[in-house]
Amino acid sequence: MRARKIGALPVVEGHELVGIVSESDLLAALVELCNVMDPTSVLELECDDDPAATRHARQLVERHGGSVAWMTAVRVNGGRQHLTLRIRMPLAHTPTEMFEEAGFTVASCVMGRAATAGDRASSQR
Repeated sequence: MRARKIGALPVVEGHELVGIVSESDLLAALVELCNVMDPTSVLELECDDDPAATRHARQLVERHGGSVAWMTAVRVNGGRQHLTLRIRMPLAHTPTEMFEEAGFTVASCVMGRAATAGDRASSQR
């Protein structure tokens, strides 16, 4: 659509026009599908270079009712591992405390917020 500068497409049933689908409609569907408007946290963790560390981090999040959107693991000097992950957690849980209690060192934590109805409305304009 963008390559041909088409802003909307017709929706037809048989030979009858029943509506249109715009770029905004498609973008809104993508945002909903990807859950990018959900509150998330991005954490940077350090731990011993243990092959099970990523599995342990994922299980920890899931055990507390959350989910991992993505995770990367990089080995660093000194037998350590650096994990970066984006998680969705119930509001009652503080990810920093959860990981520190499990033995991870939290280098940073950026906590997002849930989008409001106003945010969603302005993103659809």
